[in-house]
Amino acid sequence: MRSPVFMGLYHAKYRELRQRYPTPPSHYIFTACRHAASIYESFIELKKLGMRERKKPIFKGWTIWLDRQLFKLDVEGWKVSIAVYGGRWITLKLLHGKRHERFKGGETG
Repeated sequence: MRSPVFMGLYHAKYRELRQRYPTPPSHYIFTACRHAASIYESFIELKKLGMRERKKPIFKGWTIWLDRQLFKLDVEGWKVSIAVYGGRWITLKLLHGKRHERFKGGETG
Protein backbone atom coordinates (compact mmCIF):
# COMPACT_ATOMS: atom_id res chain seq x y z
CA MET A 1 0.00 0.00 0.00
CA ARG A 2 1.33 3.43 -0.89
CA SER A 3 1.62 5.98 1.88
CA PRO A 4 -0.44 9.19 1.90
CA VAL A 5 2.82 11.18 2.05
CA PHE A 6 4.07 9.50 -1.13
CA MET A 7 0.76 9.91 -2.95
CA GLY A 8 0.49 13.60 -2.02
CA LEU A 9 4.08 14.28 -3.09
CA TYR A 10 3.70 12.34 -6.33
CA HIS A 11 0.49 14.10 -7.34
CA ALA A 12 1.87 17.51 -6.36
CA LYS A 13 5.22 17.20 -8.17
CA TYR A 14 4.89 14.75 -11.07
CA ARG A 15 3.92 17.24 -13.79
CA GLU A 16 6.43 19.84 -12.65
CA LEU A 17 9.28 17.31 -12.61
CA ARG A 18 8.21 15.76 -15.92
CA GLN A 19 8.29 19.18 -17.58
CA ARG A 20 11.69 19.95 -16.06
CA TYR A 21 13.13 16.52 -16.97
CA PRO A 22 11.24 15.29 -20.06
CA THR A 23 13.74 12.75 -21.40
CA PRO A 24 14.58 10.26 -18.62
CA PRO A 25 12.11 7.43 -17.98
CA SER A 26 9.17 8.77 -15.96
CA HIS A 27 9.63 5.99 -13.44
CA TYR A 28 12.60 7.92 -12.04
CA ILE A 29 10.11 10.53 -10.77
CA PHE A 30 8.04 7.80 -9.14
CA THR A 31 11.06 6.36 -7.32
CA ALA A 32 12.35 9.82 -6.33
CA CYS A 33 9.00 10.62 -4.72
CA ARG A 34 8.96 7.23 -3.01
CA HIS A 35 12.49 7.79 -1.70
CA ALA A 36 11.73 11.32 -0.44
CA ALA A 37 8.51 10.16 1.24
CA SER A 38 10.39 7.31 2.94
CA ILE A 39 13.03 9.69 4.30
CA TYR A 40 10.38 12.14 5.51
CA GLU A 41 8.27 9.45 7.20
CA SER A 42 11.33 8.02 8.92
CA PHE A 43 12.30 11.49 10.13
CA ILE A 44 8.80 12.11 11.54
CA GLU A 45 8.84 8.76 13.34
CA LEU A 46 12.25 9.51 14.91
CA LYS A 47 11.04 12.99 15.87
CA LYS A 48 8.03 11.47 17.67
CA LEU A 49 10.40 9.21 19.59
CA GLY A 50 12.46 12.24 20.62
CA MET A 51 15.47 11.22 18.56
CA ARG A 52 15.50 14.32 16.33
CA GLU A 53 15.45 17.97 17.37
CA ARG A 54 15.47 19.60 13.92
CA LYS A 55 12.27 20.84 12.30
CA LYS A 56 12.96 19.09 9.00
CA PRO A 57 15.30 16.45 7.60
CA ILE A 58 18.63 17.42 6.03
CA PHE A 59 19.75 15.74 2.82
CA LYS A 60 23.54 15.46 2.79
CA GLY A 61 24.24 13.47 -0.35
CA TRP A 62 22.86 12.45 -3.71
CA THR A 63 21.29 9.02 -3.94
CA ILE A 64 18.94 7.29 -6.31
CA TRP A 65 16.69 4.30 -5.99
CA LEU A 66 16.63 1.91 -8.90
CA ASP A 67 13.90 -0.69 -8.94
CA ARG A 68 13.35 -3.57 -11.36
CA GLN A 69 11.93 -1.26 -14.03
CA LEU A 70 15.07 0.87 -14.08
CA PHE A 71 17.91 -1.64 -13.85
CA LYS A 72 18.84 -5.19 -14.76
CA LEU A 73 21.54 -7.06 -12.89
CA ASP A 74 23.60 -9.81 -14.51
CA VAL A 75 25.48 -11.39 -11.60
CA GLU A 76 26.89 -14.19 -13.75
CA GLY A 77 28.56 -11.69 -16.09
CA TRP A 78 29.01 -9.03 -13.38
CA LYS A 79 27.19 -6.33 -15.35
CA VAL A 80 24.35 -3.94 -14.64
CA SER A 81 22.13 -2.21 -17.21
CA ILE A 82 20.47 1.07 -16.26
CA ALA A 83 17.59 2.77 -18.10
CA VAL A 84 18.52 6.13 -19.61
CA TYR A 85 17.05 8.58 -22.12
CA GLY A 86 14.89 7.58 -25.07
CA GLY A 87 14.25 3.99 -24.03
CA ARG A 88 17.94 3.18 -24.19
CA TRP A 89 19.98 1.31 -21.61
CA ILE A 90 23.63 1.63 -20.64
CA THR A 91 25.60 -1.37 -19.41
CA LEU A 92 28.34 -1.09 -16.81
CA LYS A 93 30.84 -3.71 -15.72
CA LEU A 94 30.75 -4.31 -11.96
CA LEU A 95 33.87 -4.66 -9.85
CA HIS A 96 33.61 -7.62 -7.49
CA GLY A 97 35.58 -9.82 -5.18
CA LYS A 98 35.39 -13.36 -3.80
CA ARG A 99 32.80 -12.36 -1.20
CA HIS A 100 30.38 -11.29 -3.94
CA GLU A 101 30.21 -14.80 -5.40
CA ARG A 102 27.46 -15.65 -2.90
CA PHE A 103 25.08 -13.38 -4.83
CA LYS A 104 25.16 -15.59 -7.91
CA GLY A 105 21.81 -17.31 -8.40
CA GLY A 106 20.06 -14.87 -6.05
CA GLU A 107 17.30 -12.39 -6.78
CA THR A 108 17.59 -8.64 -6.76
CA GLY A 109 15.40 -6.75 -4.40
